[in-house]
Amino acid sequence: MMWAALLLTTGCGGGESGDSVASAAGRGKPVTTSPTPTPTPTPSPTPSAGASAISFGVATHFQQGWPISALDTARQIGATTVRDEIAWKDVERTSGTYDFSATNVRYLDDVNRAGLAVTLLLQGGNPLYDQGYTPYTDASRAAFARYVVAVLDRFPSVSTIEIGNEFNAQNFVTGPVQSAGYPERQAYYAKLLKAVYDAVKARHPDVKVLGGAAHSIPVGYYKALFDAGALSSMDGLVIHPYTTEPEQFAKQIAILRGAMGTRPLPIHVTEFAREVDSAAETAAYLVKMTAALAEAKVASADWYALRQEGPVNAPWYKQVGLSRQDGTLTDVGRAYRMMAARVLAAGPAQRVSVDDFTYAYLFGDRTMVIWGAPRDLSFDGTAQFLNTRGEDIGRPTQIDPNEPIVIVASQPIVLGSNLRLGTTSLVADSFDQFDYTYARTSNDAVGRWSYYDYSVSRKLFEPLTGLGGGEISASAWTPYISDLYRRPLGITAESLTPANFGSDTAPNSYRTVLRYVFDADQRVQVSASWDIAAASTDGVDITIALNGATLESRVAKGVTRSDLRDIVVHRGDRIDFLVGPNISASGDSVRYRVKISR
Repeated sequence: MMWAALLLTTGCGGGESGDSVASAAGRGKPVTTSPTPTPTPTPSPTPSAGASAISFGVATHFQQGWPISALDTARQIGATTVRDEIAWKDVERTSGTYDFSATNVRYLDDVNRAGLAVTLLLQGGNPLYDQGYTPYTDASRAAFARYVVAVLDRFPSVSTIEIGNEFNAQNFVTGPVQSAGYPERQAYYAKLLKAVYDAVKARHPDVKVLGGAAHSIPVGYYKALFDAGALSSMDGLVIHPYTTEPEQFAKQIAILRGAMGTRPLPIHVTEFAREVDSAAETAAYLVKMTAALAEAKVASADWYALRQEGPVNAPWYKQVGLSRQDGTLTDVGRAYRMMAARVLAAGPAQRVSVDDFTYAYLFGDRTMVIWGAPRDLSFDGTAQFLNTRGEDIGRPTQIDPNEPIVIVASQPIVLGSNLRLGTTSLVADSFDQFDYTYARTSNDAVGRWSYYDYSVSRKLFEPLTGLGGGEISASAWTPYISDLYRRPLGITAESLTPANFGSDTAPNSYRTVLRYVFDADQRVQVSASWDIAAASTDGVDITIALNGATLESRVAKGVTRSDLRDIVVHRGDRIDFLVGPNISASGDSVRYRVKISR
């Protein structure tokens, strides 16, 4: 279930603040002095015909009393699946006896009659076992497994079940499991999952058992789970990528698949959404993320949630409901409907190669979702151009980083032929080009970013390395850059956290370092945004240096920018962006974005 956005020690937080910083950094059109031409494109390949393989669904709460009429809304917007749950304690009130007569259980029959598939979440405890806590003994785990089998006996239409919800967080586990540290918690979950999997496969071998049960994409957390044998007790892996930006999803999911080894399981996104103040921003996120999910070939994706939750005038989650409580669609619901009917239905998705700064996803061969760094756009031929709400917007002339455009053409879309993109002055972007796979053994390469810490006392740069995320509860819950012995120091695509391992009076400070190495002689300008957390005790120190020579050095609080112009660089020159804790590291989390343009 969706819950409030995280603010993790390494600064990788939820969507609200990160979205605003990244958008602010990318909104203005770069000043062009000597444009960089778009690399000569190759014609876009033609995917096979047929709709996208992704199952597009919605999270619902009929178990919590939603009216069954909401199923009409789900069908109206093109959802094929609902993801809901029933509570163990509502079914087994006497040990070994299962009663499915309650309204908040029988709703599954209504979903079946509506022709929608169900991903059924089964989690939680029962007062009859382990004091009602999340199962932690063999006896309770066996009882839970028997209950799951009884559910499937009663509701044979249920073909997919999800075991547990966000086990790596504190909200949906209780008792000894909640108090357990990592990797003990993963061991608890692996045992629970195996008990259910073995029982289900013995009686319902065709039912898909989804496991993993984690918030975000915590590859480090999952690795411990995989080491405990969990991959052999599930048919698909669940993620809830709330803390992942659409532009970073493919990179992070590749790391997750690599962690699964030679036979990665299908990935199921049983919750995704983004809380922001504006429905237009949420609709844009939905369009972007759905395109990224489809291109990454996830098996299913369920938006959270179908309907606004909480009081009408004070909803629990900002702008995420696809419909209001009276059933009328929100702008976000219109975005969902468009993606289901006009985009996903057009065929399999693939990202068209342009450059690091442009996100173009082709569905089939005649539908495209595109956004990215501002540049001219032209299309020859007959096509409809839609905004994120599915409304016709005429013929656009430029792409934008914040507002994706949907192109529905009457003929195949071919980059470099009927679809042409203009030039960009952008040379480097810390967000678009973030490298999660960077390793300590990597060399500084021209045209690439690299990542270091800098010891103030020793005046020493030391390379960092890519980590999976979620190794400990206080680390980022997505892949990030750090060192096992430097945490909480860390760098993500959106945030960074310096560290002080001494005291305010006897500091042992470490700065985070972003380094870019130029691949050509040129004259550039640097534009950087820094959003220092309000919790920072005394701000952070920011230094920008070219080949070791300081270009800018200051202490900053709040939201600030660095704008440096007319910098002459040569191939192989390096520019470093160092962010330190000033004196105290308390509260020092910084949302950032660095752009370098000609």
